[in-house]
Amino acid sequence: MTIELFFSPICPHCPRAREILLEVLEEVNHKIRLEEVNVFSTEGVEKAEKYGVMAVPTIIVNRKRKIVGVPSKEGLLRVIRQEIVKERTESG
Repeated sequence: MTIELFFSPICPHCPRAREILLEVLEEVNHKIRLEEVNVFSTEGVEKAEKYGVMAVPTIIVNRKRKIVGVPSKEGLLRVIRQEIVKERTESG
């Protein structure tokens, strides 16, 4: 599973979104690759365009589920657990 956190170094809300995401990842105990994407970097601009990211913070789960803004811990945990179940179902 891959999670991408789109952020800006000047965003006042991005650190809180990152903190919540790290708490959830620690709680989930599943192999998840976290990529933090600075939307001001060249790569970040390209990725933001690719995924249609228009605001930060934005969290993309498995390249398809998009969460814009600072998520609640419970809401983010629910989305990630749903994706884990899908992965397990699809892998057999």
